[in-house]
Amino acid sequence: MLNRRSDAERALQLAADDDALPQAFYYELYPQQWNDCLGQWEVFSVDSKRAVTIEVPETPTLEGFDIVSFSMGNQPECSLLSCSHLAERVKVNEQCLLPTLEDAKALLASDQFHGCEPGPYRILAVYSLN
Repeated sequence: MLNRRSDAERALQLAADDDALPQAFYYELYPQQWNDCLGQWEVFSVDSKRAVTIEVPETPTLEGFDIVSFSMGNQPECSLLSCSHLAERVKVNEQCLLPTLEDAKALLASDQFHGCEPGPYRILAVYSLN
């Protein structure tokens, strides 16, 4: 994970080949997580031992919202939409993402994802960088 655009641009330059340029993404976490066992939203804390300074991109393009399991603390694990094949049952866009934050919150509250992966679950906004 890279925190600054300049680091991401350097990584893209190093990874680029003549056939295709890699795509860079920026992620934002919704400030609460869904506790699947209790069926409710709760606040979570970040790892205070890891200093992180994130440089927010100037013109990111919102691609959609993903729902990710975080059973190991602050380490993201599986996308409930793609890894657990739940995108086959719910409406997603061509990037296999939900179109709105409200859609993601409603799906979690509806129990459609109950028990598919160890929770809690967090919503990530996914942005592409040009």
